[in-house]
Amino acid sequence: ISAGRAAKLLDISRWDLSDLMSEAGISPFAEVTAEELETEVEAALKVLDSQDNEGCHE
Repeated sequence: ISAGRAAKLLDISRWDLSDLMSEAGISPFAEVTAEELETEVEAALKVLDSQDNEGCHE
């Protein structure tokens, strides 16, 4: 689950969740390959682009 969702379920801020994870030795970053990261970035950019295009229809 996302960090935001985890924090919400725990009823704490994302900053507090980050602190808890750090204290427990849990990295907030999943171990992914460069290819997986590139795929994620491309997908995020497509979403942002589609949101920008939706805003242009005024």
